[in-house]
Amino acid sequence: GTGGLAIAYRTGAALALDAATTEEQVLMAKLVVESPYADQDAVMRVVREGGADIIARDYTAVSVMLTISVRQKNADVLREVENVVHPAVLEDFEQWRETALTRTGIVCMESAIALDKPIFRGSYDLVVMVDAPEQLRIERACRRDEADPEAIMARIRQQEIDFSKADYIIENNDSLSSLKASVSSVFEKIKAEMENGKLHN
Repeated sequence: GTGGLAIAYRTGAALALDAATTEEQVLMAKLVVESPYADQDAVMRVVREGGADIIARDYTAVSVMLTISVRQKNADVLREVENVVHPAVLEDFEQWRETALTRTGIVCMESAIALDKPIFRGSYDLVVMVDAPEQLRIERACRRDEADPEAIMARIRQQEIDFSKADYIIENNDSLSSLKASVSSVFEKIKAEMENGKLHN
């Protein structure tokens, strides 16, 4: 009868599971944060205490970009890292901006994450992005960081930059002199917007 079939199916399924090779799947969450060098110790403490791992580092003149990986069940550590890092980044920038504006009419924030985090809204007037063909980006990063191409590819995939948010895009696919000319052209346009009252100065 149907009861016997149910028992047979249940017994068969149990035997199949016992015979099968099982593999544990651990769900991971990732976060990219930008930290001023002065705040690295606080960030590292939160990462260490939360059981997270730093899987990539990118350095700028004033900060380090960290890609952090942690088990999803411990994902609260990612929010804690953001709560430590992002206010510090913004405070450092605002202090520097006040000083810089006494010397120049234009200041720049170098920060890819500023576009995606609400805390940074209102801290900039427009967005300038620099782009280059992916293969050229990989070759340059490999030379600069002495890194493996696969590692650079993984880093690029994690960044997910949305160029539709840019007011200006500078193409960096030629010589240094060509790049300088493109940057100068964009800054002349920005100055013109300031003179026309379209931007703060």
